[in-house]
Amino acid sequence: MKFSINKDNLLKPLNIVLNLAVDAAAAKKNQIYNNILLDLTEEGLKFVATDGSSDIITFVSKEQIESIDEIGKVTLSAKDLKSICSQEFISRTNNNNSGTIELCYDEQISQMTVKKNRAIYTLKTLDASSFPCIPEIEPKISFKIKEGDLKDIIKTTKFSMSSEDVRKIFNAMLFDIRNNCLNVVSTDSHRLAYNKYELIDTEEDINDAMMIVGRKAITEMSSLLQNSSNLITINISEKSFSMINENYIYNSKIIDGSWPKYLGLLPNPNTYLGSFTIEKDILKNLINNVSFLSTENLNSWVTIVVDNNKITLKNSNSKHEYAEVTSNDVIYNGEHHEMTLNYKFLTDIINNVSSKELIVNIVKSSVEIELNDNEKDCGELKYIIMLIRL
Repeated sequence: MKFSINKDNLLKPLNIVLNLAVDAAAAKKNQIYNNILLDLTEEGLKFVATDGSSDIITFVSKEQIESIDEIGKVTLSAKDLKSICSQEFISRTNNNNSGTIELCYDEQISQMTVKKNRAIYTLKTLDASSFPCIPEIEPKISFKIKEGDLKDIIKTTKFSMSSEDVRKIFNAMLFDIRNNCLNVVSTDSHRLAYNKYELIDTEEDINDAMMIVGRKAITEMSSLLQNSSNLITINISEKSFSMINENYIYNSKIIDGSWPKYLGLLPNPNTYLGSFTIEKDILKNLINNVSFLSTENLNSWVTIVVDNNKITLKNSNSKHEYAEVTSNDVIYNGEHHEMTLNYKFLTDIINNVSSKELIVNIVKSSVEIELNDNEKDCGELKYIIMLIRL
């Protein structure tokens, strides 16, 4: 393998695959997971990274490569190759800081030589045959969605996942397609996020398709997705899924398990005892005024009292310290209601939704609160928080 390429054309695909290729946990299982596969053909250069459960493929066309002298395959450290590309050469006597990088692989000594300006680097390589085989996904269901919309759906839903629950499904997100609507759900059993999005770019009706995606894959999807109106394709098979756009193909395994019947957890509007509307920044300020009394990870709760266009937040701790703050910046004409909940769940919502206002619906049973993002354009966004009984 021998070729020359502009460093920017090399950096872009390296940045796409780097997250998977520097996964320390995966590397403990197999050192090859720290490497990427470079596959150079007459058509261009393919980059492949994997951590054993997910993989990503990206491509540089032959038009973006300055010269191809010899095709071939090799695996090498993605981190080291990126570091080389990112180095700048400074000289008082020579201002020729060329962006061209030359790469030459010597199979006999398992070594890649990289030349950039006046610098020469040699990197240890592994034979391409040692790199895990990436299986192709045979989709049963496919749909398209705007890239920016999917990024927003994930952002406004993922924080309700658990991080270390022994039940895998609570460390994951559900993607459930019903009647051409994508329902995305996450829960840690104390709160639930529900995001409903109408799929308007499908060529055929989609119904009864479901996949559970783990936290690690969700994190990788979040980093790959951009705030763009370009369509991406999601393919779902029995045990895996893929996310495809013009720059990459991301594949990941699906978690095997059954999801709780979440639709039954969504309150019926007929059961609301009342609803109040408040600007999220005002609510966040009220929370900050009383939450400082709570000990880290203990007593992370506040009591909210609403009564005739007035809202009061209260908090206390084991040292018998007490805080209370009241505001009239709320729209509520209902009866007196008092509820206690985890304030961190509220701030997670406030920090991740774009809406300026929140509508809080008080449920008849007084064990859960539903928050609606009333300015969301592409669908329906709801959060449920279980109340705390003191």
